[in-house]
Amino acid sequence: MNGRTQKKVLMLLSQGLTVEEITKELSISEEALADAIINLEEKGFVKFEQKNWILTEKGQGMLEDKKEELKRLKIEHIRGDIGKETYNKQKEGLKRMQPQETSEAERFAPVETAPVKEAVVYCPKCGTENKAGYKYCRKCGDKLKER
Repeated sequence: MNGRTQKKVLMLLSQGLTVEEITKELSISEEALADAIINLEEKGFVKFEQKNWILTEKGQGMLEDKKEELKRLKIEHIRGDIGKETYNKQKEGLKRMQPQETSEAERFAPVETAPVKEAVVYCPKCGTENKAGYKYCRKCGDKLKER
């Protein structure tokens, strides 16, 4: 039986589960569980007292170390998810900021723009349209108002 399963057995023993409950929880045979408990006893993690397997100080220390490791792994996992989410958002933002690929024909095609309409001034006498800046009407010669 591997060390990981032994740690699980240790954790379940600390919760006061019976042999039947532990075998069911871990889906192992009673013989495999007995081997794990004997191994834990030989290492000084558990002892048999008053018809129960209990954790020794060494076993409790190992269990605390395991709990701390689980907390650390959970924090790293959460940080990893947050980091991944942030990374993906930044990556999408960069994609939108980069210029889209265009063909050579599109890049060098003439740009269509609306014609620029020059400023005009209308003659007060005849109503003819004159370019801004003219002092006199091009049709009747009357003086145009300055703006």
